[in-house]
Amino acid sequence: QDSLVGCVTLWNCTQNSLDNGALGAVTRWIQDVMVFLSTPHHNQPVRIYRLHQGTCSVHSYLTSAASRTALIPATVSAMYRDNHKINEFWEREWMSWEPVNTYIDYPEAYENWGWDVVSVFDWRGDGYTWNTTERYTEVCTLSVNVADANGAPVDGACIILDSDGYPGPRCLADYLDHTGSGQYLIGDERPLLARVTSDLGVFPPSGFYTVAPKTVAGEHYVWDVVLDGEVPELDISPDSVPEPPEEDYRVVVEFTVDDETVYGTNLDDSDVFSFVTEPGPIDFFICDEDEFSGYLSGQPFEAFEAIEGSMSGSADFILPETVQYNIVFSNRSSVAVSEGVQLTVRLYEDQTGIGAEPEGPGNGAITLLGCCPNPFSISSSIHYFISGGTQTTISVGVYDISGRLVCSLMDGESASPGSSVISWHGVDGRGAAAPSGVYFVRASSECNTSVQRVLLLR
Repeated sequence: QDSLVGCVTLWNCTQNSLDNGALGAVTRWIQDVMVFLSTPHHNQPVRIYRLHQGTCSVHSYLTSAASRTALIPATVSAMYRDNHKINEFWEREWMSWEPVNTYIDYPEAYENWGWDVVSVFDWRGDGYTWNTTERYTEVCTLSVNVADANGAPVDGACIILDSDGYPGPRCLADYLDHTGSGQYLIGDERPLLARVTSDLGVFPPSGFYTVAPKTVAGEHYVWDVVLDGEVPELDISPDSVPEPPEEDYRVVVEFTVDDETVYGTNLDDSDVFSFVTEPGPIDFFICDEDEFSGYLSGQPFEAFEAIEGSMSGSADFILPETVQYNIVFSNRSSVAVSEGVQLTVRLYEDQTGIGAEPEGPGNGAITLLGCCPNPFSISSSIHYFISGGTQTTISVGVYDISGRLVCSLMDGESASPGSSVISWHGVDGRGAAAPSGVYFVRASSECNTSVQRVLLLR
């Protein structure tokens, strides 16, 4: 904190200088408290500061912690197979930073050392990494396309890239979205090896496939992989409507897929992470309880208004009989990714809306404002707001993707108007830990219902 006194800028846009605002002050502090010396590896900032010594990895960890304390967005950058770690800071874009050598905005330093950098990636706290190689060296492009035995794209597959050098056993790893394709920028003048792992198979069965014995800057390499397994498919067929249908009730559904979540595991420390990307397809259908049981068990089933593999759609359905029907959004035709869906559901009786909400929130209406953190691993705070000026009765529960109640947080309890918060600690109604996955928080008052998606990562 004392080192930052008098700093009025993040940095002065001066390359490789200690006279550089807060960035220069943190750089000087790192140099003052640390000695570059090989020592048994240690990760925790407090222990690093106590020992005052370490090589590039340890310096990068302490730099990241110190910069965040100074409210400077920073990350650790790893050069696997080139045995080096540095940092990057954010100032409208990620920029290279290495306090050991007073390198600030000097990404060409390592090529100037005579290195042929093969790969650089930034490391987020939850284990997610992203490729930044193009900032440090000339690059080539690798496109990877992964399909199943039937030619369908495989989502969730892990792409592992490798080269020569130390340490290993990889220089980059990534997980694929619903397209089954990924594109990577890799340094030139180095061998490029690749491997795919998935629940549907591994290729090659052992070792790595040689994409290029020596990469050439500007070249575009394409690697098409076919795995032995098959992407799941819904075994769905149209249901027949009983005659004559009951025309008292009608349901209208409209939906769009807003985004897609890809899940992965960091191969170094086994941290489970997720990242949001462009929306992908989802399956939709309406069915009764018997057919829904068939769907849950993976058996062939019949349904109405089926829309398969779409990112938007609508259904206008007259309920054929007075039994329970399920409106289902299914992600089963994917291996690992999940879709975030925005939907509107309207129920009509004799063409008159049932429970239609007024233009604005009515007295006693409940609105879920969000869950924080989301995703979470231990506990998430659920924020909600109740409109109006009087007490109302509310219920809040957590449901899994099949619609099953996992845990009741509030059950018919009286609540005051205004903002409030409750917590879900990732357990079911018996207090047992719920598995990782997507859950839905459903809050209902005397006049409306509000739903919020939350992701639990163990």
